[in-house]
Amino acid sequence: MRLYFILFVLMFSFVLSQENPDPPDAVTKVGTSAANWLKIESGVRGISMGGSQVASGSGISGVFYNPASIAFGQSSEVYYSKSYYLAGISHNTLGYVTKLTFSDYIGLYLFYLDSGEMDVTTVISPDGTGEKFSVLDLSVRFLYGKQ
Repeated sequence: MRLYFILFVLMFSFVLSQENPDPPDAVTKVGTSAANWLKIESGVRGISMGGSQVASGSGISGVFYNPASIAFGQSSEVYYSKSYYLAGISHNTLGYVTKLTFSDYIGLYLFYLDSGEMDVTTVISPDGTGEKFSVLDLSVRFLYGKQ
């Protein structure tokens, strides 16, 4: 029993020694990744399930999580979804799938992110310069599925 206690104390002290007692004041690696907006989940069903719709999606609504889900739809489908996020950001998706042959499906899926109008701020004018800007992002996916 004493050996277990000594091992526990050693492991606990090792874990505590690995923590950084003084985290850096400046955030590093800001802006080093591109297109993070593509990770935003789309569709009411997928958002409400916390992104766990990978296996349960069927038809074009499951394309964001599993592009092969278009093969489980019926003939042709059209899909539109609009989600509002904080600060006036809207995430829109539009998709179309059609059946080519008995087992082949093709489709087109658009993701569109609109930040809305935001104020331009600087170090000198943190409350805004009076100018406005907005950010628009677009992603197009061409789909192919076989049943």
